[in-house]
Amino acid sequence: MDVVKATERLLKLSIPNHLIWLIFFYLFFHSLLNLTGEVLHFADRNFYADWWNADNTDTFWRNWNMPIHQWAVR
Repeated sequence: MDVVKATERLLKLSIPNHLIWLIFFYLFFHSLLNLTGEVLHFADRNFYADWWNADNTDTFWRNWNMPIHQWAVR
């Protein structure tokens, strides 16, 4: 396979991949979990922190999914 075609295919797939990732994040973490927290009267609705300001991958994985991180470190 040609390197140019492989690079072109990779770049064509990267934009839809990022859009799907952001749509999933918004629908699940921002909409669904906040709706569930509102219905169940869950007072501390901290489902994610400022993962977009992460300096390294450790901070990113610690901040983007707070419930899973808190479950994993207990």
